[in-house]
Amino acid sequence: MYISAVVGIPNYSLLFITALMALIATVGRRFLGHIRGEDILAMIFMYLFFAIIGVGADINEMLQAAPSLFVFVVVIFASHLVFMVAAGLIFKLNYAELTTASLACLAGPPIAAAIAILFKWRNLVAPGILTGILGYVLGNFVGVGMFSVLEGVNP
Repeated sequence: MYISAVVGIPNYSLLFITALMALIATVGRRFLGHIRGEDILAMIFMYLFFAIIGVGADINEMLQAAPSLFVFVVVIFASHLVFMVAAGLIFKLNYAELTTASLACLAGPPIAAAIAILFKWRNLVAPGILTGILGYVLGNFVGVGMFSVLEGVNP
């Protein structure tokens, strides 16, 4: 919050918190590499995440409350599918890589990691998590930028 206040955008401290946590996670790995049992702890937190997300979901309620939002989501998914197929062809990515990347983009790091573990794609767990987290970090900045442009207000 201090950094956002110094920069002159106190309402956007979340951006700086996100960037700081990504930096700590990236640099801190070197210092915490000797800790054992991280797989079990990660799985516990992933299951907790799934449970928390799933508890409040009511698809019928969502469709009745905001059908136009449902159409918007379908457009996003269709655009994502076209982009993933094109990227797969251009970069010659296999099914496992495309699936993990797609899940990291659409569902987030925990689900990308869970699917990679489920299908025994152990080498894709870390890239899936890191890709999803990078999406969160960049998405915060892009979202605030888009809001500022559409509202015509400087952050």
